[in-house]
Amino acid sequence: MPLQRRVPKRGFTSDQKDSAELRLDQLEKVEAEVIDIDALKNANIVPRYIQRVKVIASGSIGKAVKLQGIKLTKGAQEAVKKAGGTILD
Repeated sequence: MPLQRRVPKRGFTSDQKDSAELRLDQLEKVEAEVIDIDALKNANIVPRYIQRVKVIASGSIGKAVKLQGIKLTKGAQEAVKKAGGTILD
C-alpha cells in the first residue's frame, strides 16, 4: 500500500459557516414581536453557531414583522414593507 494511504490525514480543516440565508416564508414561523438573530435561534430556524443572517426574496410573506439586526436583499425589503412590516437598525 502506498505511503500516502498509510499515513493519517492531517492539516487543512474547514471552518464552520457562520452565516445563514432565510426565505421570506420562514420569518412567519417566528412568534417574537421583534425578529432578531436570537429570536431565530430560539425558534430553531437557524443553528446556535450562526452569527449573521440574510433574508432573500424567495417565497412570500403574509404578516407584518419587525426585523432588527438582519440583512435583507432589495426584493426582500420591498416584500416586508409591502406586507406592512418594518426594518429596524
